Amino acid sequence: RQMCIRDRNDSGVDVDKDGSMSSKLDLAKMYIEMNDEENAHVILQEVISKGDATQQVEAQALLDSL
Repeated sequence: RQMCIRDRNDSGVDVDKDGSMSSKLDLAKMYIEMNDEENAHVILQEVISKGDATQQVEAQALLDSL
């Protein structure tokens, strides 16, 4: 039974991943506005590795602007 619950939770996380990556993009933009490029860089790298294609392009563009 625990396996089924974990599978559902994993699916929930996967479904929410795009929303999470959008939130991370927003957070990275806030860090950039606060001149905290180090934290922005870490978050943008995560978006590039885990986000969808559109998010990856946006994250790369933000990284390139740093």
